[in-house]
Amino acid sequence: MLPLLNEYYDKLLAEGRSLRTAQGNALYCRYFADWYGSEDMRKVSREDIERYKIYLMTGHKTRYWAKRLADSSIANRLYVLKGYFKFLQERKVIFFDPTLDLTVPTVRKFSNVHLLTENEIRELFQKPDPSTLLGLRDRLIFELFYTTALRSGELCWLKLSEVDMKEKYIYPSRSKGGRECAIPIMNSTHGLLEKYLAGVRPEIVKKIRKPDIPELLITRRGTRMTPCNMNQLFQRYRDGKKHIHPHALRHSCATHLLRHGADIRNIQALLGHNRLETTQGYTKLTISDLKDFHVKFHPREKLYRKARKPTL
Repeated sequence: MLPLLNEYYDKLLAEGRSLRTAQGNALYCRYFADWYGSEDMRKVSREDIERYKIYLMTGHKTRYWAKRLADSSIANRLYVLKGYFKFLQERKVIFFDPTLDLTVPTVRKFSNVHLLTENEIRELFQKPDPSTLLGLRDRLIFELFYTTALRSGELCWLKLSEVDMKEKYIYPSRSKGGRECAIPIMNSTHGLLEKYLAGVRPEIVKKIRKPDIPELLITRRGTRMTPCNMNQLFQRYRDGKKHIHPHALRHSCATHLLRHGADIRNIQALLGHNRLETTQGYTKLTISDLKDFHVKFHPREKLYRKARKPTL
């Protein structure tokens, strides 16, 4: 066992990190120990950390897709190491923190996220066949992503007990330790949910003859949906358009709400962000949005339009 790993795990939970975040941090620490070939962290040098960084950037391949790690994943693993070694130094397990001056690759947030237009959203919703069991489930998944702005993991882990059909709210467990809040269920989504809970989900459970699971969304085999299942589902319906994926619906929901006049603080609560700056990154307005806003609301432009208006 890595030194004080359980104590570090408990510390993360005490700081308000989510269970999955704490588990992920512990797992990344073990990944480093496996690469290093020893659990004795007292001998880790700055050169070892730099070699591990280069390995993550050039040599490591993902387990399922055999691709290089995304920059965000590399940065996350290195930040986890920095936190763990700082903790070990505070507990006097090591005298020198080998990650002290480690530079983490810069991640350009939101640069590759393509916002879907409202027409693209409507076209996506029309693709599943709601007359079939899985078609209605898939349509519900699209609706939930777009109307609740949940992350893929949050939607996969959403339990039946966290859905209040009477008051029309869901209470998701935040996957990144963000603010917990009750998210309203829109009327269009509520109707699909009723059909899914009354007919689709029980029918799937009855066919497979397995014990029911607590999660809301299930596969045709009766298991809980995973983020991988979600990505495969989107691949079936997006007709080769790679920019259509679960997180794009989250971004699009936030941006469309802002464009239609929603307050950014309310959007922050919906997305579960602790910092307003994070929400502002999700809701970047395009140049055309800014131009339209400027022309529509600036008092000088209003006065000019009034002066140019022809009189009868």
